[in-house]
Amino acid sequence: MNKRNQVLFPPAIVANDKLTVAIKRPLCKLQATAAPSSLAPEVQLPPGPKQFPLVGNIPHLLIDELPHRALRNLSRIHGPVMLLRLGEVNLVVISSREGAEEVLRAQDVNFANRPELTAAKIICYDCKDVLFSSYSRYWQQLRRVCIMELLSGKRVRSYSALRVEEVTNLVHEVSIAAAHGKPVNLSKRLSALSNNIVCRASFGEKCSNPSRVITLVDEIATLISGFNAGDFFPSLKFLDVITGARPKLERIRREMDKIFDESIEAHQLSHNEGEVQDLIDVLLHLKDQGDLEIPITTETIKAIILTRFVPPMG
Repeated sequence: MNKRNQVLFPPAIVANDKLTVAIKRPLCKLQATAAPSSLAPEVQLPPGPKQFPLVGNIPHLLIDELPHRALRNLSRIHGPVMLLRLGEVNLVVISSREGAEEVLRAQDVNFANRPELTAAKIICYDCKDVLFSSYSRYWQQLRRVCIMELLSGKRVRSYSALRVEEVTNLVHEVSIAAAHGKPVNLSKRLSALSNNIVCRASFGEKCSNPSRVITLVDEIATLISGFNAGDFFPSLKFLDVITGARPKLERIRREMDKIFDESIEAHQLSHNEGEVQDLIDVLLHLKDQGDLEIPITTETIKAIILTRFVPPMG
């Protein structure tokens, strides 16, 4: 490691994949995982605000409704490399362009893994998706499948008709609202537009309850992007049960499982009846071919499809 790297990241911090890293940008925050870790006393840690007993620096993030603003304000005081402790979890915050480039490009492999959050483990089938899976041959294969099969230019162009249809429907709804002088929440409408397109591209016409899927996806996005107590206190996982987060996540998982199972069964019954059309067809075809180095399962298919809806964290 060269001298410049040592200034930005002490060697023990770079090598320790149990430290959480947050990259702060003007409009968003990128987080990666954290689990409690015991650091050697001689390691020179980055500066940071004074910690409160038990909760650490969690109160510092609650000062502002938007955590990335709280991080910005703290970085102005403590510098571009800052250490926070959230409950039992260490968090290193990088808030400079040079630091972000170092983490995301020069040393991306060292910081490639995301946290195994409670919500991700339950909803994404023990992190079998491309978003939360750890960096490995399995993740590399999923990435290739997504790029070459699900998001290829040809595949994306094949859904142009449904995109035009959904956008036309949105414009029509906005026009009607405008004609009657009614306000339109464009954030919600655009989010619904995106989810409708993904739902139709994923399930085709073989989804029994698409509106329920979109409702559940909205709940999942809220839970995954929120703060679950068990993620900050790994030794006190029962907190997720007390707060109701785990029961809610498990209920959503059961509902999504039922919808997925019905849709996958419908796809399998008509699997050979013509050209591949939607994403479940593509993944089932790859699964049945058996050409992949690491065979994909039905749970893998569910996890991949589900993360097409959920916006990336950060």
